[in-house]
Amino acid sequence: MVLRAYFDESGLDAHKHKALIIGGFLASAEEWEKASDAWVACLKESPAIEYSSSRNNTCGKSNRLARVIAQFDLQGFCASIPHAYFAGRDPKASRKIMGTRIYDWGFLTATSGVLQYVERVYPCETVDFVFDQRNELSACIATYNEMKICEWPPLMARAGECIGGDDKELMPLQMADLLSGEFFAMTNGQKPSEAWKIIASAHPVAHLLGYLPITSQKILASQKLGKEVQDSAGCILKRIYKDKERSMELVNDVAELVLRKEFFDIQFRRLEELYEGDEVYKDFIASGGKFSAIKNSVTRSSKE
Repeated sequence: MVLRAYFDESGLDAHKHKALIIGGFLASAEEWEKASDAWVACLKESPAIEYSSSRNNTCGKSNRLARVIAQFDLQGFCASIPHAYFAGRDPKASRKIMGTRIYDWGFLTATSGVLQYVERVYPCETVDFVFDQRNELSACIATYNEMKICEWPPLMARAGECIGGDDKELMPLQMADLLSGEFFAMTNGQKPSEAWKIIASAHPVAHLLGYLPITSQKILASQKLGKEVQDSAGCILKRIYKDKERSMELVNDVAELVLRKEFFDIQFRRLEELYEGDEVYKDFIASGGKFSAIKNSVTRSSKE
């Protein structure tokens, strides 16, 4: 059996939304083919639309599309990650660093949840993943592939290919968009819609509640503080050497910068102590931060 899971996201704006939702369905390739044909037929029914998205669906159309989903053996999953976890993140300090963005943790929560399900329900099968294409996805897929190579955690033995796709072309991604959009609406206080009730009554949807480990939260805070110290130092050097400033205010600002640097050093040492004795982490650092360095020296258990 060839299993595939398709996912789309809703709620990426931290200023407007409470949580990021990554929702989608798991099914066999044969089931996806039948469901996709039925989906296309529904799109063509009056009032016809070219493709389904949360932006162009009417309530009636969404309900009819939801009935299409309910006809087939599609297991739904919705991963949610609160934006509050990332309130202290500095986008510039952690730019393009895997594991520092909310999407990264949504991706990890969705894939790990499906893999656990497959391990339990289809123990001899692997599952391929398709996510709606976006900028953050490439780093997530790279990490996914590294984890698959070293089979860490062990359930990665169930992991197949992971790629990005276009929801305008792939019907399963449009189904994922409908699911994530409906779940997202409920996380923002709306009552369950008729479309959601139709989907959930056919097959219960698994809610994967993601979280950001305390250590990761501390790392984000340290990155932010380090960036603030760096920026302040740059401003002070400009005032000294370019502007030729000589003032008591400058002396006070330098003294404050020294204190903030000492506080950053304390935080950084505490983080290092958390990893003291961790051979996987030591190999990671020794490699210059390349994840592949751990593939032959995995010592953590799946619970860790």
